[in-house]
Amino acid sequence: MYSNQPIDKILYFASTHWDREWYLPFQSFRQRLVVTFQEILSTLEADPAFTSFICDGQTVLIEDYLEIMPQDQNRILALIKSGRLIIGPWYTMPDENLVSGESLIANLQMGHALTNKLSPGTPVLPLGYLCDIFGHISQMPQILNGFHISNAILGRGTNECDLPAYFVWQSPNGSFCVTYKVPESCGYGSFWNEVYSDNRAIQNETEASAAYAAAERLRSPLPFVILMDGMDHTPIHPQAVRLSKALEKTYSSKVSIGGVSEFFACLHQHLNDMPSRTGELQAPAHAMEEHNKLISGTLSSRYDLKKANDDTQTLLEKKALPLSALASMYGKALPYGFEKLAYQYLLKNHAHDSICGCSTDEVHQDMLYRYRQSRQIGQEIYENALHVFLPSENILSESDNKFDLQLTLFNPLPFELNKVITADIAFPTDYPKPSFEQIPSEIVNRFLLFNADGKEIPYQIESIVNNTNVRKPTEFYGTARDIYTISFSAVIPAMGQTSCSIVPVTSPVRYYDSLTSHNLTAENEFLQLEVSPAGNVTLTDLTCNQTYPNLITYKDCGETGDGWSSRPPVPDLVTYCGTASSVAIVSDGPSRSTFCITHHLNLPTRMDYHRQFTRRSAFTNILEIKTYLSLEQHSKVINCRTIVKNSIKDHRFVLSLQTGIPSKCYYAEQAFTFVERPVQRDHTTQNWKEAEREEKAFGNILYRKRTDGSGFAFLSGGGLHEAAAHPGKEGRIDVTLFRSFEKTFLTNGQPDGQLEGELTFEYALMPFAEGTSNVELLNTADAMRVQPFSFTTLNSNGTTSAPQFSGFHLAENALYISMIKPAGDNRDHVLIRLSNYSDTPKTDRLICALTLHQAYVCDLLEAPQSTADFKENIITIALKPHEIKTLLLSFEPLPH
Repeated sequence: MYSNQPIDKILYFASTHWDREWYLPFQSFRQRLVVTFQEILSTLEADPAFTSFICDGQTVLIEDYLEIMPQDQNRILALIKSGRLIIGPWYTMPDENLVSGESLIANLQMGHALTNKLSPGTPVLPLGYLCDIFGHISQMPQILNGFHISNAILGRGTNECDLPAYFVWQSPNGSFCVTYKVPESCGYGSFWNEVYSDNRAIQNETEASAAYAAAERLRSPLPFVILMDGMDHTPIHPQAVRLSKALEKTYSSKVSIGGVSEFFACLHQHLNDMPSRTGELQAPAHAMEEHNKLISGTLSSRYDLKKANDDTQTLLEKKALPLSALASMYGKALPYGFEKLAYQYLLKNHAHDSICGCSTDEVHQDMLYRYRQSRQIGQEIYENALHVFLPSENILSESDNKFDLQLTLFNPLPFELNKVITADIAFPTDYPKPSFEQIPSEIVNRFLLFNADGKEIPYQIESIVNNTNVRKPTEFYGTARDIYTISFSAVIPAMGQTSCSIVPVTSPVRYYDSLTSHNLTAENEFLQLEVSPAGNVTLTDLTCNQTYPNLITYKDCGETGDGWSSRPPVPDLVTYCGTASSVAIVSDGPSRSTFCITHHLNLPTRMDYHRQFTRRSAFTNILEIKTYLSLEQHSKVINCRTIVKNSIKDHRFVLSLQTGIPSKCYYAEQAFTFVERPVQRDHTTQNWKEAEREEKAFGNILYRKRTDGSGFAFLSGGGLHEAAAHPGKEGRIDVTLFRSFEKTFLTNGQPDGQLEGELTFEYALMPFAEGTSNVELLNTADAMRVQPFSFTTLNSNGTTSAPQFSGFHLAENALYISMIKPAGDNRDHVLIRLSNYSDTPKTDRLICALTLHQAYVCDLLEAPQSTADFKENIITIALKPHEIKTLLLSFEPLPH
């Protein structure tokens, strides 16, 4: 506790924390927003002494209001221009753990853009307002600095027992924000709670505000106080002016209503007087206060939402926008409006009470609609951009065979793909089919596949769907085709294409080669995968003879929690998978071998909430789990798919991996970095208000390492963001696949959170050698999630066309490219964002397909800050440890 010294400056933070959707759907909250906002406008217009009001750091509130009340636009614009209605920097206040780094940047960009559209030149709220976010990522200060923001306000993930009210929060690259930690009594609404609420201890508002300021002064040795009046959905308090004047008399101190810039400028003069904290802020709550919980159970709430979000982000970041940039480079720019609209739908789902899965069923149903809209737009951007480069249907000559086809493969990723590709061939329905006397078997097209060099490519057929409609990019109706899904090895250049010719033959086509060495074992030059008849999985890394026995199992736990919190019953019944019901080989050929392991677990049907006890039901049902494990030619990973037919309620289902690496720490991917965490929980938290959970957040990758640098990685295919690494020789990693629950806030229970029905989880398992970089893991994960686009056309003269375009790639892959997209305002310019995921400086060369005209280093608002040196089509990029850098490029005109 600090001594009670005089107060030099007081900031009255007048706001309202506005959840667009939560325990009520969006339209219900918007009805209340209109009433609340009308009071805000009237108060500001009537009383010039109420100098400013802060719109919760979100610009979307203005957008939502003006859709209903467009007649108030001039009133709002006047208040924004005068600095009395402060908006931004966010579009919506997101969760940090569950969305990508690129989505966080897009969110801040949209918040700034909307502010500038409403009032050109007006600055946004000059701080990262993170007041109600459930934990904070390591790179947030660097992201905020990229928008010229060097201040932050937050609460959750920190504790007053080890942090004062003001501290310096640093990213691993050294970027920092002066940060204010809100009080734990009621967080961002603490002043409201103790001065205005019905349950305040001191009834006189003037006396209550003076007592609050005195108590707040004790939270820091610095002579500054912030009065947080921004509780959930609360109205503006006109009496703030009167109370501010009273506080000025009491403390002989200037009280500013909303002077955020000036207040934090004073704090920056005391940097050496504040403690520093580097990295993520994810601590559980220590004190028995009302508003300090981390609330990390949201990481595994509503898997369906998390999966839809990750799929949408991947589509936009790895496919749609890079190909749109490529089309722009080659003179075929697509309208920016589609990209903007796709992100508007997506970012509205990133509000923390939305993406976290802790709202009502109606809210989450609305979210699924918005995800569909964003994906539909993203897919159309992708296909329309691809259409620029698609081979045209050739006009056949008399010597051509109309059944000679060409399969073109497009790789949207900025690195070469050398892997097994799964592609669709669209055959004409009248493609010649063989007939055999007295053999009533399925009739299959006979064809050979040749690469651009004329070399035959062995393939295997994965599935056949006859007489189905196929729509080419930009086409309206489509044409009936027979779709053959095949797998084969291919090499596709970075952001480029390759073509294969498909030649009909009359003789049988068979490939005897197989990755299956004997009954239930498959191997390539890197890995051996063995499944016992009982379903036990053993993986061997042949490069170092490292074996991972009993690698995969599942466990099922009871769940009494809700969207916010995961809570097992006391006592719990925890069930582990035993002997498999069956083991089958479902794909076997020269490219891929796939095993399917089926388990049937007899589990309690639901949770019984009795007036005398809570326990798992005595009635049981069967939970079916199918695990597909695939080993591919030349692959260093095992591709996995788990399908659960969820017929059980109120439970948590976990994938458990036994790595055999007894490390003291593990590594979790986060936006623009990997964080190192201990596997052992801090035992001092056992008696805290909120005990530390073993399960913590990760982006898409987590791994354990041995002392020699080799290790084992889990790569998520999307939707999985909660995992625990355990101490012990087993080196166990537990990944929460899903939680089923019925409790939602202020309801009597709702069904959607139970996630009944079939759930599919995709992931990869990767043993890795010493020297494997984080960038290699990231690129491997991207290659798993992004399949090349395949397109079938007629092949005139039996020849395949060479690649006619390419984009960007790095010479050494020492850095990671997280975004390639057209510039928003200038569509013939391209933005590229690169990051150094290493603790040491890294240098790489970015190689462009076209000759560069200009190159700039930009801030995250995409405004040039300095020139970047280049030579013809190559830029040499040097990044400090954990640094993020954005380039803005233009190109010399293409020859006609």
